[in-house]
Amino acid sequence: MIDNTTWIKQTWFPEVPGQEFKAAKCIVVVKSPFDFMWEKFEEKIKETKTTLGMNLIKDNEKLFNSFLASESEKIQTFYDYWLNVPVPSFILRIEDILANPERTLTLLFQFLLNLESLKGSQMENKILMFLKYNKTYEAFLNTYINSYESGVNNYSLLQKNITLKVMRNELIKLGYVNQKPGETFREEKGFDEYEMRAALEINEEEEKWLHEHNIIAIQDMIHDYKEKHKYCLVTYLKVNSKKTKLSELDE
Repeated sequence: MIDNTTWIKQTWFPEVPGQEFKAAKCIVVVKSPFDFMWEKFEEKIKETKTTLGMNLIKDNEKLFNSFLASESEKIQTFYDYWLNVPVPSFILRIEDILANPERTLTLLFQFLLNLESLKGSQMENKILMFLKYNKTYEAFLNTYINSYESGVNNYSLLQKNITLKVMRNELIKLGYVNQKPGETFREEKGFDEYEMRAALEINEEEEKWLHEHNIIAIQDMIHDYKEKHKYCLVTYLKVNSKKTKLSELDE
């Protein structure tokens, strides 16, 4: 049920149809497709209840190749849709929440609350208190960091190229692929091992589009909010210690 009291609604549209609804803004939650697709592949294998270990399954490249060919197209369609929605959108990468939670959450709530800054606000205090004193989150973060292994380590060179060929633009925009070696990429060929390593060595400069997109989205929301309320001001006077609208005095 979605009505005027709904603040946030999760959806997998267009991958999962029948979830259409109106929204004023959008948070696009993303994770490295290399990690996401490997984790999803592992889930599919578990569902088969096979007694084979993942190491043996990895040796049979055809299994993961065929999975990538279909799954990467689904994810590309999903990202292409949400990176071009006609409402202001904020791109929230799971990796940023883990690596720099304070900065990421601050930008996110600036977007949600139409604020240029959270400095000195209750929300800033809540974010800082949560990150400092929430033991559950702290334990989760430590467990994740200590056990994390990049999904791309499980990909062969061919599998990396399949993913890059289908999702090149999205991977670059989201900051998961270095654009410079990608400039030499042609559809009729793939990367060699050296080029692929260079493509996956990310630096902050390569995340420029992502950062600028979020800043622009925040600025647009603030501008729209100000324009919307510019002509909806209500002036008050204190009359007998009670706030009274000026329009009521005219009556």
